[in-house]
Amino acid sequence: MAINYYCSIALQGSNLEFNKNQLIQPVMENSGSQPATPVEGQMYFDTTAGDKTMYFYNGTAWIEMDGTGSGVTGFTNANGTFVSAAVVNTNAKGLVSTGVIDLSASGTPGATTFLRGDNVWASVPSSSNYFVTGASFNTTNGVLTITGNNAAVGATVDLDGRYVTTSGVTSVSQTHAGNAFTVGGSPVTGVGTLAITMAGTSAQYINGAGNLTTFPAIPQGDLTGLTEGTYISISNATGPVPTINALGTTASTPSRLVARDGSGFGFVDTPSSGDSSEKIATTAFVQQAVTGLLQFISGFNASTGIIADGSGDDLYTDRAISVGDYYVVTVAGNFFGNAATPLTVGDSVIVQDDAAAGAAVEADFIIVQSDTDLATNTAPGLMYVNTAGDGITSNITSGRATLTNTDKGSSQNIFKNVASSSGTAVADNNNDTLTVVGSGSISTAVTGDTLTITGANTQYTAGTGLSLSGTQFDANVDGTQTVAATNSSTTAARTYKVQVDSGDKLVVNVPWVDTNTQNVISVAASTTSDEKGIIVSPGVGNVKVGLDIKGLTNISADITNSDFVVVYDASTDTNVKTPVRNLVDPVRFAATITSYGTVTHNLASYDVFVQLYDNTTKETIHACIDRTSTNAVAISGNSFPTGNIRVLCSLV
Repeated sequence: MAINYYCSIALQGSNLEFNKNQLIQPVMENSGSQPATPVEGQMYFDTTAGDKTMYFYNGTAWIEMDGTGSGVTGFTNANGTFVSAAVVNTNAKGLVSTGVIDLSASGTPGATTFLRGDNVWASVPSSSNYFVTGASFNTTNGVLTITGNNAAVGATVDLDGRYVTTSGVTSVSQTHAGNAFTVGGSPVTGVGTLAITMAGTSAQYINGAGNLTTFPAIPQGDLTGLTEGTYISISNATGPVPTINALGTTASTPSRLVARDGSGFGFVDTPSSGDSSEKIATTAFVQQAVTGLLQFISGFNASTGIIADGSGDDLYTDRAISVGDYYVVTVAGNFFGNAATPLTVGDSVIVQDDAAAGAAVEADFIIVQSDTDLATNTAPGLMYVNTAGDGITSNITSGRATLTNTDKGSSQNIFKNVASSSGTAVADNNNDTLTVVGSGSISTAVTGDTLTITGANTQYTAGTGLSLSGTQFDANVDGTQTVAATNSSTTAARTYKVQVDSGDKLVVNVPWVDTNTQNVISVAASTTSDEKGIIVSPGVGNVKVGLDIKGLTNISADITNSDFVVVYDASTDTNVKTPVRNLVDPVRFAATITSYGTVTHNLASYDVFVQLYDNTTKETIHACIDRTSTNAVAISGNSFPTGNIRVLCSLV
C-alpha cells in the first residue's frame, strides 16, 4: 500500500510532493546514455566525457539544459515612446530576433542638432548666448517662474500646489448621520464658512447616534437629607448620592441585622433559649426546645447490651445516646454488667445525659422499673397482704399496711420460724421477740399492740405508652387480636398491635403466612459449558459456593479477543469482562482525529509506539509526531487527509 507523508514531504502514490520545501543538495540520475522509455519531464545527467550536460525529456526528445540546444522558448516585446525595434515580437519562440533597436525620433541627428522633449531632432538656434537671468517660486499657488535673456529660455512651471507653504487644506466637507443638526456651505474649497444649524428644541438632547431624543420626565425636587432608622446606616446623607446600608456583620452581634455570614449564608442574632413567641428561632433555640423529649428507640438485651432493631449495635459500647432516648428491656440481665442493677423484661431506661458512641455509662440513664418485681428487704416492690387469717384484719392506705389482731389471747396457730430469702428467724424460746426492721424507704413503729410499717410515699407518673393505677404500671395495649398471641418476631417493616401473651409478656403478633413457593431446595453446580467453574458443597443445608479454578480444563486454542476474564473497573465501581488479550498484550490506545493536534493516551510513559493510517483508505501515513508529555503526543503536518487519521499508541 502507498505511504502518505504528511510531515514536510508527501509520497502521494508514486509521486513525491515537497509541499513547497527546498530540495537541498540533490543529485540527478547519472548515466552515460539516455534512459530508455522516458516520460515527459524526466531528467538525467550525461556523464559521457566531453558532454557533462543535464537533459530533460519534453515528451518527444531529450533537450539540453545548458542553453545551447533549446534556446529561448518564448519572448514578447513592444515599441516604446522614444525607443523602438525593427521587429515587434508577440510570444515568439525559438530563435528570437528584435532587429535594430534605435531611437524613434523624427528629424536627422547630427552635430548641429539636439533631441527635444517632443522626440524631434532639432537644429540649434543661431544665437547660442541664451541664459537664465532669474527664477521665482510663488508659495501661494505653487508656480515656479524661470526668466532668461531670451524668450525661449523663460518658462513657467505649475507644481500643482506642491511645495506650497501657506495654502494649508484645499477642501473641507462635512458628513453627519444623525438629525441633530445640518451644515451649510459644504464643501469649502477655498475661503468659506461651514454653517451649523441645530434642529432640536430645549426639550431634546443628542443621543450617542447623533439623533434628537426627548428628555424623559424627571421628578423635581432636591434631597436635603436622610435620617437613619433602626438597623440602618447612611453615609453622605446630605450629598447628591446617599448610600443606605442595613447594619450587618459577619459575626453574630446583638442589635445588628445580619444579612450574610463569611460563607454567604444569611443569619440573624437571636436568643438561643427562652421565649421565642415573637423572635426568630435559631438552631440553638430549636435544639434546646427539643431536648428532653421522650423518644422510643428500641428494645435491648440487658445482659449483652445488643439493641433489638436489627443493627447489631451494643447500647453499652456502640451507640451514641441523646437526652430522651427510651429503651425497653426485652431480655433480662445486669445493666452495664452491674449486679447491683438487675433489669427484668419490661423494665425501661431513659437517657438523661448525652454521650458519644462507646462513651455511655450507667449514670447517663434513668431506670424505670416495670413494677413486676417482688419487694425485698432492701428494695421496695409489690406486696400483698392476705387478710383471710382468723382474728387478723388489715388496712392499707397510701402504701402503708396496718395489721390488727382482733382475737388477742385466743388460741392461734403461729409460725415457729419466720423465713426470708436471706435467712430464717427461729422462735426457739418462749420469750423470743420478732423484730421488724425497716430498711431503705421502709420504717416500722409499734403503738400499743399495733405494728406500723411505713414506706416512703414516692410519687410515680406513667411515661409514654404506660398507665399508672395506684402503684401498678400497665402498658397501654389496645386489646387482644383475633389471632392468638405468639412469640415475638424480629421481622422488620411491619406494624401490629401490642398484646399480652400467656407469660404476661408484651408481644406483637404478626399474622403472616409463608406463601413463598420459590424456596431453594438444593444447590448444584451448573454443567452448562459457559457457566462452569462453580463448586457447591454440600448441595443442601449449609451450602458453600466457590470458584473451582483447578477443576477447569485448559484452553484448547490460542487466546483471542473472544476470550474474556472478569475484572473490577474502579472508574465505574463495576465488575466487567475484558478480553484476555488486554491483559497479555501491550497496553494500547486508539483514537480517530479530524485535524492535527494533541492526542491524550494516558499511558504514563514516553516509551510509546505511535502509528498512523488513513481512516478511509486504511493506508499508512507518516506525519510529525512529538511526545509532548508522558500522557500525550502532538500530531502535525503540512496537509490533512480527507479521510481523517486513525492514531494507534502502544506502551513499550
